[in-house]
Amino acid sequence: MLPVGEVEPSDLESLDLLIAGAPTQAASPSPPMKDFLENLPKSAVEGVDVAAFDTRMTTRWLKIIGYAAGKIGKQLKKKGGNLVMKAEPFYVTGGKGPLKEGEMERAAEWAKELVKGRE
Repeated sequence: MLPVGEVEPSDLESLDLLIAGAPTQAASPSPPMKDFLENLPKSAVEGVDVAAFDTRMTTRWLKIIGYAAGKIGKQLKKKGGNLVMKAEPFYVTGGKGPLKEGEMERAAEWAKELVKGRE
């Protein structure tokens, strides 16, 4: 696990699964995630299983403008990744968190589903 700003393309060479996530900011992934996705060489994820998530608030008006997870998944797929699960949201109590009660456990279950059958 690495912060997205510290990932080098060479770090991705031997992956079978890439899970990428970011907070939703202004209906999009955070700026470091946007930079990562824009600069990610297609060869780094081509044929690799990928999954995406975001953190977001539950405010209804945000649904109108969009979220980060789907955009992350779409970009990874565009780069040649195999999107193995629908992008997943995890909910926070405020703009910078923390996660709402029960979300950490839900995230753990989501991660278990991702790796099921890979062992």
